[in-house]
Amino acid sequence: MAYERRVSLRQSLRTPVAYWGSHIEGGGTIANISTSGALIEPASRSVTPGTPLRIFVNEVDFSSVEIAAEVVRTTEWGFAVSFTGVSPETERLLHELLE
Repeated sequence: MAYERRVSLRQSLRTPVAYWGSHIEGGGTIANISTSGALIEPASRSVTPGTPLRIFVNEVDFSSVEIAAEVVRTTEWGFAVSFTGVSPETERLLHELLE
């Protein structure tokens, strides 16, 4: 049986996202999200595992949220981030987005 590393269940979500870090700025679409991280598409050649980013989500009918994150892996189509230092308010907003 394969080991499941995910901390929380992911939900498919196609919503625009902006991201930036010390030497990178871009945008894309969240392919899936949980309260612990997200998969962002399309792939960016500028991100590598360990890259710290700020993620900005502004979903329709949802309060916008900015989240600190770190790239944990890259794929052919995108890159996965783990959210870091999530405040209780941000966690509440993420739960709201996932409902």
